[in-house]
Amino acid sequence: MAAARLAGRARAEDEDLLVPPPSPGREEPINTTRDANRFMFPSITSWWRHLNKGKAVTVIVLVYVNLINYMDRLTIAGILDDVKKEFNANNAMGGLLQTAFIVSYMIFAPLFGYLGDRYSRKAIMAAGVFLWSIFTLIGSFMSGRPEHLEKQWGNPDFWAFLGCRAMVGIGEASYSTIAPTIISDMFVKDMRSKMLALFYFAIPVGSGLGYIVGSET
Repeated sequence: MAAARLAGRARAEDEDLLVPPPSPGREEPINTTRDANRFMFPSITSWWRHLNKGKAVTVIVLVYVNLINYMDRLTIAGILDDVKKEFNANNAMGGLLQTAFIVSYMIFAPLFGYLGDRYSRKAIMAAGVFLWSIFTLIGSFMSGRPEHLEKQWGNPDFWAFLGCRAMVGIGEASYSTIAPTIISDMFVKDMRSKMLALFYFAIPVGSGLGYIVGSET
């Protein structure tokens, strides 16, 4: 009997949703729990109807590219031993690979910020992504020729690979500098903060994935 009574009774937190509308001339009682639920869980159809599809797609693409950006940046750390073996490089040469990337990134990031205020940011960002992608592709096919392995610092294959890493740094500098400004232009106030937080959330996630993918290759 007790189980039947419990089954037939509406839960306390749902009872306010079953209250009929107030009669004319009678004020509706204030229910903070119900109002909070309505605020926290809006209708999916209403949310979809008010969603700006163009802005949503733009943010998704920018976040995804930023994720790939940081995956590529940290992949070299996961395969560093293989790279050193491929070019017969010592520890200093292996460390120089990331140094070349950081130095080129550091030099060109302010330049792209300056250019982004005066020219088409979309064009600059697209050119940077293309540059980064093409040199990442070229670098992935590079290998050390046997006749150059004993040269170490004089190995031209290593310096060619180092140049590719520097060019990747230039391309990523343009994207990392320009992409956040595009998001800032599309949103204001709290929504801008949320979208930028989502964009920058790709940094730790992409960095971790890059190291994991590189180490498993």
